[in-house]
Amino acid sequence: MPFEYSAIETQIIEALPELRPAAERYWDDEGPPGEDSGPYIFFSSVVTTYVDVLLAMPEGGGRDRLLARAYGLIDGMLDRQSEKDVRDLAYIEFLESMGLWWYSRSVRFLGPNAVAELFRWEPGWRTRPPEHAEADPDRDIIDIYGVRDIVLAELAGEGVQIAQVPGISAPRRWQPLPEIETARAIPDAVAFVSCYGTSVPYVLCPIAEVACEQTSLERLAMDLADIEHREPNQRSKARAGFYRIAKGERVWGMTGAEGREHSRWTGRVWIADQFVAKGLERSIRDVLAGRSAGI
Repeated sequence: MPFEYSAIETQIIEALPELRPAAERYWDDEGPPGEDSGPYIFFSSVVTTYVDVLLAMPEGGGRDRLLARAYGLIDGMLDRQSEKDVRDLAYIEFLESMGLWWYSRSVRFLGPNAVAELFRWEPGWRTRPPEHAEADPDRDIIDIYGVRDIVLAELAGEGVQIAQVPGISAPRRWQPLPEIETARAIPDAVAFVSCYGTSVPYVLCPIAEVACEQTSLERLAMDLADIEHREPNQRSKARAGFYRIAKGERVWGMTGAEGREHSRWTGRVWIADQFVAKGLERSIRDVLAGRSAGI
């Protein structure tokens, strides 16, 4: 089937229907095909993220099968029967200057059209010095639309757990728990105190260790925003929410040991370093435990 640029987003999902949940979240955010930010943003956010996650995983039957399907799509887009804009999209977003690790992990999946395009535009791609290209479970892959959950669903039969799927999805903004009482019934629920949506986390706490009311968490978020004080009226941008986060999942913006960004959730209370450095850890823990109304 020749690919057409005006229909490429829907054609991609027809070819890889497993990606539909992520595509629909993207369209909910950006608008439907033709009214969104365009195929390049769609492709990068959904397809490239999907392939990057799979490439970073150890080799295996299911993982390799999913990659073969995705690379088959790319080769079809690069076919001469496809429109030039489609071919450009596939090459620029998927093949151009991807680096030695990516090429090394990809080479056995590349189809003839992809290989031909690489030799055409980057003739030295196979002659560069080899790079150690092992699986990379801690690779920083930002997953905005839940591609990792699709990978998990496809590979769950092989015993893969979400913490084994590379990348960062948590907290899943499309799956908030509506209120604290709902969260209290869910074992892996987490109270998420943050600012600017969930992009700047302040405090994460297992819901089982939260003894205060939701209003206290909301007040805590606003008070911490006042202390951080990046801008006027920052208090109005602070919030307390509730999400399911499995142990071992990496969390966006959560700094871990030795300053590692997007560190893994351990299931224990986490407080941002900036507030620990100000001597507020005890006061924050008192709020969480219901021993104090505020910091």
